[in-house]
Amino acid sequence: MWNSMPESSNIYDEALKEIDLLITSLNANSDRAWSEADTRVKFIDPLLTKVLGWNEIDNIKREENYVEDEQKRCIDYTISMAEPLLIVEAKKNQIDFEIPIATDLINYSLNGVMTNWSNAWATVKQVREYSAS
Repeated sequence: MWNSMPESSNIYDEALKEIDLLITSLNANSDRAWSEADTRVKFIDPLLTKVLGWNEIDNIKREENYVEDEQKRCIDYTISMAEPLLIVEAKKNQIDFEIPIATDLINYSLNGVMTNWSNAWATVKQVREYSAS
């Protein structure tokens, strides 16, 4: 991960620069329709490697296939060290997913958020299935 960077580098400043570049690029292309593969290459890959510092060779696996209930399934990303730590599900752009801003709440109820955004609920259910495998 970050240990490959020189100690004199401020990794947080570098990560912020990378996320700013990523957001600028996304905003400049927000009117274009991206496929799931585009989302992965243009957003998720740089986010994982350049912003979060995951080592692409050692820590990131893509397109892991498995069979559940006689159906072939695929996990877009598995982030791991010794064991999986994070599963990322890529989606094409222009599918709304947002968490409402509420100043009086510290925690969000997943069911509460999901009742208003059916696309988000479907994605959460998909990732939950992967995690149970």
